[in-house]
Amino acid sequence: MSKFIYIDSYVIKDFNNSPFFQKLVNLCSTNPAKKKAVIVNSPNEKKIFDYFLATGLKFSSENPKDCGDATFIGRDIRSLHNKTGNNKVLFESLKIDTVFIIDPLANFQPSQLAHIFKVAKNIHYLTTELAFKKLLINEFDARDSFFFNVPLFIDRSNVASASHILNEYTPFWNLLGANNIFKQTFYKSDNYLYHNPGRPLTIFNGETRDLVEVAPEDIILTDTGDMSSKTMNSINNLKSEVALNEEKSQMKVALKEIMKYNETLTNNTLAALKDFFIPIQERIEALHAENNSLKELIEDRFNQTDGSSEIAFYEDVEDNDPLQAFRI
Repeated sequence: MSKFIYIDSYVIKDFNNSPFFQKLVNLCSTNPAKKKAVIVNSPNEKKIFDYFLATGLKFSSENPKDCGDATFIGRDIRSLHNKTGNNKVLFESLKIDTVFIIDPLANFQPSQLAHIFKVAKNIHYLTTELAFKKLLINEFDARDSFFFNVPLFIDRSNVASASHILNEYTPFWNLLGANNIFKQTFYKSDNYLYHNPGRPLTIFNGETRDLVEVAPEDIILTDTGDMSSKTMNSINNLKSEVALNEEKSQMKVALKEIMKYNETLTNNTLAALKDFFIPIQERIEALHAENNSLKELIEDRFNQTDGSSEIAFYEDVEDNDPLQAFRI
């Protein structure tokens, strides 16, 4: 399956210069054996239908099964695939080879197109920059072909979105976004950046239909002075940030060492105090125990003595007293 995504401006002034409508007219005017379908989901549908009538192409809005060699045209994607309701239809049963989808507001949901994308041999999807903000953009990648209308990149957010999809051209996108697009030689309303997988990025001119390769070297540097200043500021800021981070890192290491030293010191101090105070505490407890024993002994002795023993003891003392002669 081949998918071609055309991201164009909101207003296409000349359909003849649009790569999408060029491809549509070319394929729908040849090889009628390969069935085609066109789904138009656009607020500008009258202008589009008028253009189709002016081409003289054979279109039919009848049941896609009964279009014969005409190209089916309709507004509702469910005309091609619908698994619910009374009007059930499977896309593969229609045997349609190529589908053109016009969806400038990017209103289709991925679920509405998933089966068609899976079965159809060729998909051509026309939208605008609104698709960058919708989920459907995730259905496309660098394996698909892209046409980006160059004026889209006046908005640098579109440059970033395109770069995200086609990151193989990152140097080109970076320079395109950093410089004045109005001063680029390829800035024209009918010019498109064309990505064809496996080939160099090119500029497609819708009016002349010429293809010219484009590279980062083709970007005109319009703000070099400003860019240099910004670059130097960025470098200086980066250096300051690196230095600050290194300083913070060193402070963290030092703080960690201090905390480790304090923890060791605290543990050693507690151990020393424990070794010093425990023996003292044990000695104090032993003295308390001895004091209690002595107190109990004295109390026992006191309780066991009577008056006669006290007199005898007193007399024994007096017999040996050198002042006995002076006692009455």
